[in-house]
Amino acid sequence: MRAGPELGARPAGYGLRQVLSRAALPNLLRLAVLFGHNGSLLAVEDLNAAGGVLGRQLELITEDDQSKDGESATAVKKLISRDKVVAILGEVASKRSLAGANVCQKEKIPMLSPASTNNTVTQVGDYIFRVCFTDDFQGTVMAKFAKQDLKVKRVAILSSVSNAYSLGLAKFFKETFIPNGGCEARSTRLSPSSIH
Repeated sequence: MRAGPELGARPAGYGLRQVLSRAALPNLLRLAVLFGHNGSLLAVEDLNAAGGVLGRQLELITEDDQSKDGESATAVKKLISRDKVVAILGEVASKRSLAGANVCQKEKIPMLSPASTNNTVTQVGDYIFRVCFTDDFQGTVMAKFAKQDLKVKRVAILSSVSNAYSLGLAKFFKETFIPNGGCEARSTRLSPSSIH
């Protein structure tokens, strides 16, 4: 599933169906999770109790990428080569998702991100999906809500120089708010050292 304008680009679950249709799959399907272990485990338990997927039970394998740049690609490579997973759930940060997505796309293993909002994540290829709204959508909706529902005319925009999500939302908010009659009273980009 994809959020945003590319929603209809291909059927939901396309990549997973391609993997599940491959010959010689074991009766146990291995899914990998890089984020949200407890929630994912509950979902797998529910699916298995209901008969699994396509008559096969699921096994959840968790790998910690430590939220470090570069580690998500390493974790994904390990999950695909060592653990023989059929799908990857996660990462949540767009930058780390992009690293993992390139590996998944090359290996034709579906990756589903629950929270990677940067538009480029799902542009990696047809095995990469998201289930959240993109930065441009969120920033635009926030601007419209501020202007139309809250009747705000002037705003101060605070963003973090070290956080692409923050910068993306601020950019798209401003691009919608100002042309629609809003005024930016102040814009401040904060660094982590200036917050403490």
